Amino acid sequence: MDLMSAAQLLGNFGELFGAIAVVATLFYLARQIQQNSRQMEIQAGMQFATSLDGTDLAFSRFREFLIASEEVAAIWIKALEDFDALAATERTRADQLLFEFFVLYHNFYIRFRSQGHDGLGADVVQSIKTLIAGDLQSTSIRKWWWENRHRFPTPEYVDVMSAVVKEHDDKR
Repeated sequence: MDLMSAAQLLGNFGELFGAIAVVATLFYLARQIQQNSRQMEIQAGMQFATSLDGTDLAFSRFREFLIASEEVAAIWIKALEDFDALAATERTRADQLLFEFFVLYHNFYIRFRSQGHDGLGADVVQSIKTLIAGDLQSTSIRKWWWENRHRFPTPEYVDVMSAVVKEHDDKR
């Protein structure tokens, strides 16, 4: 074997080992990307769970606010029965209570959407329906929604909540 043939043979081995190294590196990088993607999914799930905990806390605070004051509870009850029959100051307070009530659901929607879930899935819409069902028995709450839905900045939320409220209107 002459020097040229030996050099060519060594060059071929070098190319073979280089190709093997490239393939091995690609497999290694693919594995790293897969592990990183899995970690990102886990982290996103944890952030979403934390977000839902925040929503839960907000609903709890609203309920605590109603419970803590007999006067506020009385206004809430009157608003549920007949919003139009409230005195002017009671109407103002009830309006703010109802606005905050629907803001809770708006924030739930925004938190869900901000976690990369564009468009609410059927399970989340069902959650909203279940949570709000008892309150939507009140004609006053449904009427308030139709008169005030324009106050909410997210058209998708308004569409979802309007559909839920309409379902209860249709039952009447």
